[in-house]
Amino acid sequence: MQVRLATLIDKARGRLTIKPIDATHDLEHHKNVAANCQKIIEEEHLSVNPQNILIAAWWHDVESQRGETNLLQKEMRKLGFEQEDIESISNIIHLHTFGEKPETNEAKVLFDADKIEYFNPDRIRKALKDAKNGLLPILILRKHYLEWVERHEKILESFNFETSKKIALTNLPRTLSEIKEITSFLETNNRIG
Repeated sequence: MQVRLATLIDKARGRLTIKPIDATHDLEHHKNVAANCQKIIEEEHLSVNPQNILIAAWWHDVESQRGETNLLQKEMRKLGFEQEDIESISNIIHLHTFGEKPETNEAKVLFDADKIEYFNPDRIRKALKDAKNGLLPILILRKHYLEWVERHEKILESFNFETSKKIALTNLPRTLSEIKEITSFLETNNRIG
């Protein structure tokens, strides 16, 4: 079981290293989401399938931000995973998208763990640095910035676990400071509106 799990995580890491969706949905983001999942599970004392959540955390944005899992399902079948686990993990990933309403604790964990990243000041700082260095197109930075401005209050209200909300609120002052830096950068580059 551990070999199959390690193989799937290694495949996700490889794809995220070679071809991430963008600089904000890279290997570091997925590593953080996996760590957030573990923290939520531990702090909330949840009785869940940690393997399925861990796989979902590492694969949630590998194929797209919309929760597609075709490649993951193919890899899982090759490794001999049960169809029930394949469907469960695919469902967890599909329901991580903003606006979805996860129903199982596993899906709620991934949803929250991913949304905590909206309040990760280091991620926001890195996005600005990458835009300044040409690694993230300014239009993509603007898209993420506008999503953050539009969604951050809704996300705070949509967390499923108190642990998630606590992490987000703890990070909020530093996050707002980083967002202010992006605002200045986008205004300077006439990309805010």
